[in-house]
Amino acid sequence: IAQHASHVVGVDTSSSAVDASRAAYPHLQFEHMDVFESKERLQELAAGCSVAFVDIGGNRELETVVRLLPFLQRALAPELIVVKSKELWQEMT
Repeated sequence: IAQHASHVVGVDTSSSAVDASRAAYPHLQFEHMDVFESKERLQELAAGCSVAFVDIGGNRELETVVRLLPFLQRALAPELIVVKSKELWQEMT
């Protein structure tokens, strides 16, 4: 993603995931936060965002995924939201 974007910010609720990402990709920005609790900070970090990638990986409840999508649309107004969620996929198939 970083090869094709002018600005990339990774956000995760897991501090160990953020630490590992920072170590692996020190040239990119990673933040430890829960977007539902830090809407203003998310808007600061993602100002001008045109695409939001949501990688839930199946470890969050479907209700959270469904709640996150309109939240991101209102908070960031991206042109595109791409979602990876095992539970959402299973629900759709």
